[in-house]
Amino acid sequence: MARYEQLGGTQQILAGYLDRVLAELPTETKQAAAQMILKSMFTAERTKAAVNGQEIGRSELVQTANLTEPELDRLLAYLRDRRVVRKCGDEERYELAHAVMVNKVWAWVSEAELRLLDVRNMLRREMSNYQKFGHLLTTEKLALLTNHLTILTLDHAELEMVFRSALGTGQNTAAWSSRAQALGVDVTVIAREGLNHANYRSRVAAVTNTIQLGEQFAHDLIPLLADEYPQVRVAAIHALEQMWPEHLR
Repeated sequence: MARYEQLGGTQQILAGYLDRVLAELPTETKQAAAQMILKSMFTAERTKAAVNGQEIGRSELVQTANLTEPELDRLLAYLRDRRVVRKCGDEERYELAHAVMVNKVWAWVSEAELRLLDVRNMLRREMSNYQKFGHLLTTEKLALLTNHLTILTLDHAELEMVFRSALGTGQNTAAWSSRAQALGVDVTVIAREGLNHANYRSRVAAVTNTIQLGEQFAHDLIPLLADEYPQVRVAAIHALEQMWPEHLR
């Protein structure tokens, strides 16, 4: 017991063990990458999170390490073999193996990294709400993502949700359209869904927001010039004036 207390108890013993596990990696680059992997297993509320290998690989923190998929797999296997992380659940998720390591790993997280964790966790929650209930991002949450546009690593499903949100709010539609198209999201189909929406208010919003997408949608607006609702017709005229100014003089 005296020796246990001299070593600082469970907290300090495991913290020292974690330091030794990382120090045994062959290079400082791998040590830093392992740190990033461990930091990706947190929420912004300082609680550990269970994340799968794909989520770890797409983490903005881990992306800074420029790991290939095999390198990431090897580091995860190493950390698991050394009992620093463990697998949990049916989806092969990883989490810190010991709750007492939380303070040790959290001390490595910088303010900038904390903001990224906050954004990533918000996106994870919103993606779950979208898949379950069809809820899109609010203007404020979309603005937060847009502020991190160049840093975020989003997959196809996340980009589809964000683009739908941008189209619905009219916020940074062109920027998110380009990002979504680059990953294969069919923004044309999504935009046309809005133009044909049953609710006339939704059609008005869709017409207004397609202005940012350019004249490729001009032909889709022409039928709306005969829409039964004057609000839609006026929006279509205004949009066409923006897209085809030389044709409408």
